[in-house]
Amino acid sequence: MEDWKNQPQNLFEFSYVALGPFYSMLLPLSALVSLIAVVVLLRYGKGQLTGTAIVLFAAMPVLIGLYATVQGLFNASETIVLSGASVKPVELVMDFSTAIISTIVGFLLAIPAYMIALFGCFVRSISAKAESN
Repeated sequence: MEDWKNQPQNLFEFSYVALGPFYSMLLPLSALVSLIAVVVLLRYGKGQLTGTAIVLFAAMPVLIGLYATVQGLFNASETIVLSGASVKPVELVMDFSTAIISTIVGFLLAIPAYMIALFGCFVRSISAKAESN
């Protein structure tokens, strides 16, 4: 029972412990890079493939979150295999929490880039139709 008192007590601490330092830095950094890339592509992008590039950059945090999910599930299965016949649920909690939290954080961090991409593509399509008339 003494171990339980040393566990994180709020959602931020739990998320940081579940993601680990690597994904705790990589996911927000990828969200920032995707947001900047979407804004730059909306402002300076020309041609038909600009929309495709915008969608690919906006999805960057989601893809990294899904990769972390796969890695968390892989670590959980590795824990099961290495522990033998008797697996303690406590040993699996952090691996499964990495899988769950990384997906949620990836989706949440991608929302601003997707919203800007949606609005920007809408404005670009309206301005392109106005210029052609």
